[in-house]
Amino acid sequence: MNHANRALRYWLGEKSDPEHTRFFVDALNARGWVAGDAEHWDTAWLTPMPEPRVYAQLGPDQRINHIPGNNQLTVKSALHQTLRAAAQRWRNLPGQDGTQAGPAFMPATFNMPDDFAALQTAARAMPESAWIVKPANAARGEGIYLTDSVDRVPQQPGWVVQRYLDQPHTLDGVKYVLRLYVLISSLDPLRIERFAEGSVKLASAPYDPAERDNVYAVLTNPDVSARNPASSVTFLSLHTYAQRLRAMGHDPDALMARLDDLIVQTVIAAVDGMRKRCADEHVAPDRVYELLGLDCLIDSALKPWLLECNLSPSLEICANEATGGREERVMKKALVDDLLVRVGIIPEPSQAGTRFKRLFPTPESSRYWPMLVSPSLADQPAAQRALGKDFSPVFVPWQVVEHYGERGLALEHTATGQVFNPNPTAAWIWLQAVSGMPADAIAKQLVATAAAASTPTLAQAREAVWHALGEWARNGLLRQTPVNTRL
Repeated sequence: MNHANRALRYWLGEKSDPEHTRFFVDALNARGWVAGDAEHWDTAWLTPMPEPRVYAQLGPDQRINHIPGNNQLTVKSALHQTLRAAAQRWRNLPGQDGTQAGPAFMPATFNMPDDFAALQTAARAMPESAWIVKPANAARGEGIYLTDSVDRVPQQPGWVVQRYLDQPHTLDGVKYVLRLYVLISSLDPLRIERFAEGSVKLASAPYDPAERDNVYAVLTNPDVSARNPASSVTFLSLHTYAQRLRAMGHDPDALMARLDDLIVQTVIAAVDGMRKRCADEHVAPDRVYELLGLDCLIDSALKPWLLECNLSPSLEICANEATGGREERVMKKALVDDLLVRVGIIPEPSQAGTRFKRLFPTPESSRYWPMLVSPSLADQPAAQRALGKDFSPVFVPWQVVEHYGERGLALEHTATGQVFNPNPTAAWIWLQAVSGMPADAIAKQLVATAAAASTPTLAQAREAVWHALGEWARNGLLRQTPVNTRL
């Protein structure tokens, strides 16, 4: 950041929530930062999404805490669609335990009104199931209720219906949901991190599957629990939760590994859409980052289920001093302090002391690379460092029929009927790709076979090849294979 002869400035936006901003402000004030305004700031910490004009005016030395396109994760109806589309792409990819990859960690979900017929079919197949009805874009437990009859759910847009998981794991007979803090510290190249701590959101009444109308037993949101006159909101840390699981004879490390797998798959499912939105809005991906609050229910078999991803997760201290409020405050302050280091807003000689755990890329993340619609050139060095070998994506045809005519090659998307007409160079790239040639090998061959007068540099050829392959993959004509070739 270029800040010669002046203090660095932060901006909180016009609709900031003091509970969401105070740890951010405290951390920066302690380091000599000062409050700025909409026209003069170096970093912004906004509670809601910024107006388009904010992204349009984003300068090279500014950082902001929201990524365009994050609604693919943070809007309940869009999250379901994002994961469903990913499941189609990930067919035949290996999962964590050797089974097929795919987000089998989200309860059956239906967007109203488009999925109403499918919901009715599911309800007939599971007559004993209850269904939880949620506003598609609300928070803090607002508007959520249970029903035994899908015929009574709203059929207008803006509602999501989800199969109710009625066999949760409990602590002292109380239902709970884990709140995990996930940081997309870099979009391109992609970096996904999880804060080492988190919280256990406890319901405020004992769980009884027969008492579906008791919101204090069924819902775990602190805002709902706070309304229960017979109980207080209690903070329980992820660390303490792990200790309790171990005392019960369970393996918390195995559970966290499954949760980390869930996190990486969820974020990867939305990465390409976020990158495309950044490109469409001319937002440099190195100027944005995102902190998400993932809510995961753990069932009686210790299987984690993703319920939702929250934009600007609450940093409010919900517990009082007697029920863990001090520990909650320490955890949330550390979360923000460490985040500011991880994204480079607060420079530190070493980031090793932060409590964020890198989930992707890592040396163990090789199976995730084919899940990306199309890795970017910026991803390649990170992939090679993580894998310890050269990395170049390989693609196979998907949802496409090739047509040859007087105008050359035409590509028809089998699902939409859309036709793509690549120019001769792009058509040549296509033919090499569908023959199984890795992206960088295609680029080298392009340089070797080009006419002398128009020979591109290798860098230009790589840019052209990776871009073309990425566009075809984004349009559903190509799909990555698990084969990553050493060049």
